[in-house]
Amino acid sequence: MRITNRIVTEKYLRSVNNISTELDRLNSQAVTERKFTKVSEDTPAAVKAFQIRKDLARVEGYQSSIKHAQSTLNNAESSIMKIQELLHDAREKIVQGLNGTQSGEEREIIATHLKELQKQTLQLLNSNAADIYYFGGNSVRQEPFSVSADGKLQYNCKDGDDFRRIALENIVTEDDPATSEDEAALYKELMNAGLFVDIGMGVRSDSASSAVAPDVDRNSVFTYTLPGLEITGAGTVTKEDGTKVSANIYDLLGAIADSFSASDYSYDKANELFGFLFGSDMKQLPNNLRVSNPNNTAYDTSDPDYDPTLDSSQTATFDQAKYSKLMEDYENSVGEHRPGSAQNVQFAITNIGTKTQFLEFISDTMDTRELNATEQQDNTEFEDPAKSIIYYQTQYVAYQAALSMGSQIIPMSIFNYMS
Repeated sequence: MRITNRIVTEKYLRSVNNISTELDRLNSQAVTERKFTKVSEDTPAAVKAFQIRKDLARVEGYQSSIKHAQSTLNNAESSIMKIQELLHDAREKIVQGLNGTQSGEEREIIATHLKELQKQTLQLLNSNAADIYYFGGNSVRQEPFSVSADGKLQYNCKDGDDFRRIALENIVTEDDPATSEDEAALYKELMNAGLFVDIGMGVRSDSASSAVAPDVDRNSVFTYTLPGLEITGAGTVTKEDGTKVSANIYDLLGAIADSFSASDYSYDKANELFGFLFGSDMKQLPNNLRVSNPNNTAYDTSDPDYDPTLDSSQTATFDQAKYSKLMEDYENSVGEHRPGSAQNVQFAITNIGTKTQFLEFISDTMDTRELNATEQQDNTEFEDPAKSIIYYQTQYVAYQAALSMGSQIIPMSIFNYMS
C-alpha cells in the first residue's frame, strides 16, 4: 500500500512540475511575445527563423549598396548637367564669334571665355566625393583627367596592375576603320570599366576574364560609375583637308578658342570645328548669318540668302529680331545633321537616368522582399499577445487545480503541523 501511494505521489509531483514548467514558458511567451527562446523548444521553426534572418540581412546589405550607388549617380548626374550648361554657354559664344559682325578684339574676348569654360569642364570631369572620382572608370582613387604639356586632355587608364596617362586623341574608337584588334580591345575595356556592387541579381562567375573583374559575370552585378570617355568622347575626326583633330569636348573647345584668337582667323576653319563639337554638317550657319564684312571678301552678296540688314558695313543696320529668328531656325535644323562630340554629354545623362530608374525598380523589389520576409518572421518567431495571455490563464487555472488536488493525494506528515 505504501509503494502504491509513493508511485501516485511521484506521478502527481511530476505532473505538477510539468504544468509549472509549461506555465513558465507561457508566461515568458506572453511577456516577450516570442513563440520560443531556445532552439530546443521548436527546432524546425528555429531553423526557418535563422534562414529568414539571413535573408533579411542580405536585403539590408543590398539596400545599403543601392543607396550608395544612387548617391554616386546623383552626384555624377549633377556634374554632367553642369557640363551641359557650360557647353550650352559655349555654343552661344561660338555662334556669336562666327557672326561676321565680330571684330578681332571681340573674338579674342570670346576665346578667353571659351578657355575659362574649358577649365571649368576639366574641374567637373574630375568631380569626386569621399575620395571617389565619379568618372574614373575603375580608377576612382586618382584624378581621371589631366592636361599634357601640349594642352591635350589625358585619361588615366588602367594597364594591368599599373596606370598610365593616354591622350584622348590617341585612344582609337571601335568605329575607326584603322582600328587594330588591340586598340579596339583597349577602347572596349575603358568604356566598360567601373566600380560595381551586388544588388541582389545573383553574382555569378564567368569562365572568361571580364572587363569588370576577373571571373565575375558582368550581367550579375551593377556598375555605378561612368567612364569619363563616355562623356568627353575620344579619338579623332578627319577634316575636309584630310588632317585630323581631337574628337573630345575639351580639346575641341580649346581648338575653337585658338581659332578665334588666331591672327589668320578663318571662318570656315572655326565653323568646321564647331561642327565637330556640336554636330550638323561642315557648313554650320546659313549664309545669311555669315554677314558680309571687309574681312570676309569671299562672301557672295548675290547669294539668295543674303540679307543686307545683317551686313556689318556702316551703311547697314543690324536687325536683332531678324537675327534671333534666324538663330531659332538654325537651332531647329541642327538635329537633322550628324551628331557632334557634345552629344556624348546628353547620352551620358540618359545613361545615368536609365541606371537610376533601374535602381529604383530594384529598391522597390527589395522593399517588397523585406516586407514578405518580415511577415514570415512574425509568423515563425512571434506569437499573438492576446492568444499567449489566454493560454497562460488557462494553464494557470490548471496549475491551481493541480495544487488543490495535492492535499488529497499526498499524505499529511508531521511537518504540516509545524509552525
